[in-house]
Amino acid sequence: MLGNNKTLAIVLIVVVLAAVAGGVLVFLRNQTPPEAVPTPTPAAQAPTPSLTLQPSTTAMTASQSASIDVFLNTNGAKINGFQFILTISGSANTDVTDADPAATGIQIQAPDQPSLSVATNNVTDQSGKKVIRYAMVTTDPTKAFPISGNIQVARILLTPNNAGSLIAEFSAQNTRANLVSNNDEIAVNSKDTTLAVAAGTPLLANSGATSTPVPTASSSATRAPAVTTPTASASATPRATATPPLASSGATPKATPRVVAASSSALPVTGGLEDTLLLVAGGFLLLGLGFFILGDRSGL
Repeated sequence: MLGNNKTLAIVLIVVVLAAVAGGVLVFLRNQTPPEAVPTPTPAAQAPTPSLTLQPSTTAMTASQSASIDVFLNTNGAKINGFQFILTISGSANTDVTDADPAATGIQIQAPDQPSLSVATNNVTDQSGKKVIRYAMVTTDPTKAFPISGNIQVARILLTPNNAGSLIAEFSAQNTRANLVSNNDEIAVNSKDTTLAVAAGTPLLANSGATSTPVPTASSSATRAPAVTTPTASASATPRATATPPLASSGATPKATPRVVAASSSALPVTGGLEDTLLLVAGGFLLLGLGFFILGDRSGL
């Protein structure tokens, strides 16, 4: 009887070990390795055109004419047109000189570019501020701007009336360019300018000169000296500063590339954990039942 009990216990232990081993195998077989998530390639930053201002002088003087040149750099973008709105303001109370008196209204000066034509050009006064609206397009809309680097696209002739400041500001919302490929509008980077205006040179004061009296011969005994007092007056007239020739700047603004941050995620690990636990629990249950039977029979 004791031998039978030992045999039954051994069988139960083998069954439990087999159940545990089977559960471990099932668990390992059901493990799914996490899928490799590809790292996204940083998005290439599209080239962005830029507009900059270059004044003829950094030390403007009240009542003397000056100019501000506008330069465009496509930075490699294929565009067939651009536009901007520029506001001239500040305490210098600056006037914009009409570059084409024969045309209606006030215009700024456009350079001679055979492949480009002016689409919009006007200057308006809004509460003392001078608002410039300007646009250029290629003569053939299917072709992009032919010039790379900085090109001069406009010149603003102006005269500050007072000492103070002159502020030139682009409207970011209305400073745009058109792509050749689909004619979509893209933003244009722009840089504003603030200039100091000094007081003008005062006019020379009038000067007078009196000649030395010269005696005049007379037949009478009494001589009366004749005095002449001619007065010469001279006044200096300020001259307008000559407008500098059209030029180009070599500075090329650089667009800062934008990099899209890579994100990674791991898939959850799945497996037969519940099945393994059930098998292990069943094995232990059988093992306990075996020991119970052995103990019961030993008592008999």
